[in-house]
Amino acid sequence: MKSLLKASDFFDKICGWAIGLLFGVMTVTYFIQILLRYVFGTGLMWTEELTRYADIWAIMIGGAMLAKRRNWINVSVLEETMNKHPRRKAKLLVFQQILTLVFFTAMFFIAFKFIKLAGTQVSTNMRIPKRWVYWIFPPAFALTVFQTVVVILSGLRDIRSMGGEKA
Repeated sequence: MKSLLKASDFFDKICGWAIGLLFGVMTVTYFIQILLRYVFGTGLMWTEELTRYADIWAIMIGGAMLAKRRNWINVSVLEETMNKHPRRKAKLLVFQQILTLVFFTAMFFIAFKFIKLAGTQVSTNMRIPKRWVYWIFPPAFALTVFQTVVVILSGLRDIRSMGGEKA
C-alpha cells in the first residue's frame, strides 16, 4: 500500500506541474492576443484555439487530481446522516468510489472510440489533427482510475481498522 500511495503522490505532483504549465501557456497566449488586438489592431488566429485545447488538457488532468482528493461534486446528505456511524460512513464512501471507478473505467474505453471518430478532423486555425488534442483522454482517465483505486484501498484499510465498531 505504501508504494501505491507514493506513486499516487508522484502522479499528483506531475499533474500539478502540468496544470501549472498549461495555465502558463493559456496566460501567455491570451496576453499576446490582447496585446496584438489592442496595440496593433490585429490578432493571431491560432491563440484562441491553443488556449481552448490547453484548457481541455488542464481539465482532464485536474480530474485525476480530484479523484485523489475525493473532491468530486456530490450530494453529501447521505454522508452527513452517517456521521454518528463512522464505519457505515466509511463503507458508503468506498461504495461511492466504486461507482466512480466503474464510470471512469468505462470512459477510458469510450475515449478510444471518441479519438477514432473525431480523430480525422483537423482544427480550424492551427490545422492540426484533433486526435492530438483528444489523446489526453485515455491517460487522464487511466490516471483517474488509478487514483480512485488507491482511494478505495485506503478506504477499505480504514474500515478494517475500525473493526470493533458495529456496522
